[in-house]
Amino acid sequence: MKRRFDSHLKRNLVQIENNVYINKTDSQYMDKLAKFYKAPSPDVHMCLGNENEKAGQYEKALYHYQAAMNPRSTKSEEAWTAFQRVKAKVDQLPDNLSKKDPYLSKKMLYLLVIITASCILTITLLLLE
Repeated sequence: MKRRFDSHLKRNLVQIENNVYINKTDSQYMDKLAKFYKAPSPDVHMCLGNENEKAGQYEKALYHYQAAMNPRSTKSEEAWTAFQRVKAKVDQLPDNLSKKDPYLSKKMLYLLVIITASCILTITLLLLE
């Protein structure tokens, strides 16, 4: 019986579960690893925390840094210092800025424009009657 050879496409893939693979060169590799892997490592959480901190998503960064603070981990002290650094940044933000998502204020602005436009349209229709 002839043996099957592994596909050349599987060279960059990491098997997470049975029939679940993630490409190492994927730009969202760490996000997918944290999502699909049953117990993501502190290294994954540290990497995601760093990415979220650079993107200005401080609440997500705090979550990942806190998840990396496993007492048995070698990254525990690094995660603690990063957590304190981001927490200080969050505390310095003014209260009127969105701390959870920097794009939330943009989403709220779009929603406000849509609501205002619909109100103006309703008022003009009522006046034309």
